[in-house]
Amino acid sequence: MKWYYKIVIGLILAILAYLLGNWIPIKYLSPTIDYSSINTAEYYGIIINSLSAFVTFLAVVIALFKEDIRKIWEFSKIQVSIPTENFFEILNSSIGHTTDNTNQPLEAIKYNCKIEIYNSGSISALGLEIQLESLVYTGSDYPTPQVIETLGQPINWNGINETKINLPPEGKKTLSILDLTAPEQQSSPAGNNVNIPAKLSIANIDNNSDFKRGKWTASFAIFSTNAKPVRFKLEIDWNGRWQQRATEMKNNLRIDLKK
Repeated sequence: MKWYYKIVIGLILAILAYLLGNWIPIKYLSPTIDYSSINTAEYYGIIINSLSAFVTFLAVVIALFKEDIRKIWEFSKIQVSIPTENFFEILNSSIGHTTDNTNQPLEAIKYNCKIEIYNSGSISALGLEIQLESLVYTGSDYPTPQVIETLGQPINWNGINETKINLPPEGKKTLSILDLTAPEQQSSPAGNNVNIPAKLSIANIDNNSDFKRGKWTASFAIFSTNAKPVRFKLEIDWNGRWQQRATEMKNNLRIDLKK
């Protein structure tokens, strides 16, 4: 039972006790008091009985609220952030390694964005998983928000084929959340070269080819068996243009984290 339910129940019981005390004449409940003096043994007996009653009451309170009390110093807390350089470039590794393209300038084949997930608590976050709950697009050609279908499944963590992990206290995990792949040319069956535009992928969901430029809003949720759910949004603004290096690409692509 959650702590606020217990407080509500306690308040209801206190109100009922107060009302019952007002409805029943107190004289029926008042004891007959003998004002004779007590000896030392009786005096200490009263003190011991009072202490026993207090300890019993304290034990009941601890039994009812022990999980909530323990969470004061034993807890896991998930925080999400994005690096200052909110995306980085992946360069074409073949450039500069062959005699044919030694003098060719370096160029990116992909831009990637990662989020950082941090456990600022004192115990491990168990069964940590992240889901893409919704993905919405708006643009000049589509002023009405367009809902993009999502998989509705947890996302695999980088480097492992697992959707759930345990994150130790003070531990950090990065997760690739967005890829923007360079445009390319492909040969058609007729022998002509076909230009394939840059491709945007958010949490493994490929962008609709009709959505060429605009704003994408991705809503995520992080769940754990022993931590509060954390929800956040990524807002991706892209004008549809591609640049060969990250310095120039920053004018065309912006990614913001909203909590």
